[in-house]
Amino acid sequence: MKALSGVLFMIFMCLACSMNTYSIEYPYIAGPERAYQIKTQFIKIQNGMTPSEVKGIMGNPDEIRDRLEPKMKKAKKIGYAYWYLIQRTVEYGSVLEKDEKLVRVAFDLKDRVIKIDHWGFSVEPTIFH
Repeated sequence: MKALSGVLFMIFMCLACSMNTYSIEYPYIAGPERAYQIKTQFIKIQNGMTPSEVKGIMGNPDEIRDRLEPKMKKAKKIGYAYWYLIQRTVEYGSVLEKDEKLVRVAFDLKDRVIKIDHWGFSVEPTIFH
């Protein structure tokens, strides 16, 4: 059983490594202009927008990741997400180790925004004026 779990862990790590083909060096901290753009512009994104509309507001994403069903076995792709990074201290690790600040824009398989998340930073009330 221990050998099987070790093999499964190695397969998972290989898959995780192959999913991120971006050349981001860690620790990663966006430049001041990019961080400001991400923090202030994401509030303009609305459900139903297309990827090109989002890129028109935010620029190119730092990562694009598949979104899968929340199933352990044979999970199907249900969409993808654009990740706009402000900060990530390490590529792999716990939430505390990564210490992420980012915006995530989720799309369905019809290429429409269905959800916008952000974490690691608060939205300043002055941004909305």
